[in-house]
Amino acid sequence: MMLLRKIGFWLVSLIGLGGVLGLGVAGYRLVYQEAGLKTQAEALLFACFLIAALLLIVVVSVVVAAKRNLYRAEALFSQRSVYAADSDLWKRRLGPLGELFLTYNKQIIGLNTRRALKIHGLSSLVRILTSHSEEPIVILDVKGVIRYVSANFAKKLESNPGKLLNESLTTLLPGIKIPHILSELDRSHIPVSGTGGGKTMQFTPVLDKRGEIAYVICTLGTKALEIRPLERPAATQDPGDKAAAGQQPNRFWSLASRLLGGRTNKKGQ
Repeated sequence: MMLLRKIGFWLVSLIGLGGVLGLGVAGYRLVYQEAGLKTQAEALLFACFLIAALLLIVVVSVVVAAKRNLYRAEALFSQRSVYAADSDLWKRRLGPLGELFLTYNKQIIGLNTRRALKIHGLSSLVRILTSHSEEPIVILDVKGVIRYVSANFAKKLESNPGKLLNESLTTLLPGIKIPHILSELDRSHIPVSGTGGGKTMQFTPVLDKRGEIAYVICTLGTKALEIRPLERPAATQDPGDKAAAGQQPNRFWSLASRLLGGRTNKKGQ
């Protein structure tokens, strides 16, 4: 869009300058062709050159101002850690453009922060899953692309985990309608079963703090993912821990949920 504006500005400027100079040339010719119109032609010629000079001054001024703002913007972005929190400094140094730069800067920082949190959440989720369960597990993103695959799952498919990453689950298991499953998960927020490639899988949603699906945990079979907590030696366990042993799976889901700022839903909860 900015490139189109630049091209449009230069085209209008050149057309205007050319038109004014053309009128000036026409007036110059009238001086020699029509003696009776000499006075009018000279006035027209003078006016044309005056307008052309003013137009040229405006174009040069705009270009110089744009270059100056560009240099100031580069200087500010090199010190954005100092100015990011104070919009007044941006406005004072860049004028109306300062608020626009500040808005874009905040949006970029926000996107990078959310992406970093999501990556950290996935990494922590994988670590917990692999520590508490030996079941074949696949983690999908909201597009149905594989972001993590356990060695046991890859073994079931007679493949290498590295070859399965960033592949669509539909490609590996034809017949599983990922868009339909994701739509059902988004609507119900409870595990959904799907069949494809001769295998039945259970899809469990992991929700973020906004209640939107961040990841989907997939396991083979129709049973929801069972998590067996790591056991500590009896001598180090508190009576309260022993009494809450049956609640550990629920505590696991709460922990997995907090990693993404949301919750993980299990069937019946």
